[in-house]
Amino acid sequence: MTVSRTICLGFLAVITAGALLLMMPFSTSDGTWSDPITALFTSTSAVCVTGLSVVDVGKYYSFWGQFFLVLLVQIGGLGYMTATTFLLLLLGRRFGLKDKIALQQSLDKSGLAGVVQLVQSILATTVLFELTGVFLLMSVLSRIRISKWPLVFCISQH
Repeated sequence: MTVSRTICLGFLAVITAGALLLMMPFSTSDGTWSDPITALFTSTSAVCVTGLSVVDVGKYYSFWGQFFLVLLVQIGGLGYMTATTFLLLLLGRRFGLKDKIALQQSLDKSGLAGVVQLVQSILATTVLFELTGVFLLMSVLSRIRISKWPLVFCISQH
């Protein structure tokens, strides 16, 4: 199988796994099975980072459904191969030539040298920007009292 097909099948696998998780009763706020088309569309939209949804995500999905959506957006935003590489780095797995070629093609890099370091740099930059956003938003969110996590926020009286 070619590297391009492997990357494409990886995206399809992530979208399918996300759709299956979003269909489960613990992912919906009312505890019922979700419509497969809704779950597939939402999963695809999350992985492709378009942000489209046919339902009100805050009301339709439970904490777990929203958590799965955040994971799908992270995988889509970082890129499937970058996220996979990160997981392999966490597990301490060494990269073979085939893995490096797949990363090279996924990241549109001209050579094999420094591919793993590029992924580490991408991840470090992502964490830096996300943590910066967290700290900037903390001043605003610290004035908000959470009445029903995570769906309803009320402004507290200070």
